[in-house]
Amino acid sequence: MATLRSYGILDTPPEPRFDDIARLAAVICGAPVAVVSFADAERHWYKARVGLGIEEVAWSHSSCSYVVENDLDELVVRDLAADPRFGHHGGALGAPVCRFYAGVAMRAPSGVMIGTVCIADVAARVGGLTPAQLGALHALARHAMALVWARTMIVDPAAAL
Repeated sequence: MATLRSYGILDTPPEPRFDDIARLAAVICGAPVAVVSFADAERHWYKARVGLGIEEVAWSHSSCSYVVENDLDELVVRDLAADPRFGHHGGALGAPVCRFYAGVAMRAPSGVMIGTVCIADVAARVGGLTPAQLGALHALARHAMALVWARTMIVDPAAAL
């Protein structure tokens, strides 16, 4: 949490560069939902989002929490409803209920995970994502992290020292 808070990004207004990352994730993966999500102590807050009308979700109802808690670089869940780890998440993201999830870690230069770039779909996806789609999500997560770092240089140049 200290690393995330040091970036001063939580609860800030939308920024077009982060919105672009969510839009690209949705298009590349053919998904109706995409977010740039930051993992706070009790919630996942969405800096950018496509296909969702909410700005955050409780930690206990977020598939991204599993990525963070298990320090995973990526997670693809082909059918959330059929996976015992996520069956209780059901409508956590609101209507429509998400059935497919793919998320990749955003890591600070120190290796600490501060959030995810993820996509979701209302239909289960037996095939998951292609290697190219998953690779693109990783690239977008790296770009999101670079934007976070660059943002601190603009807002408070001393914060990056």
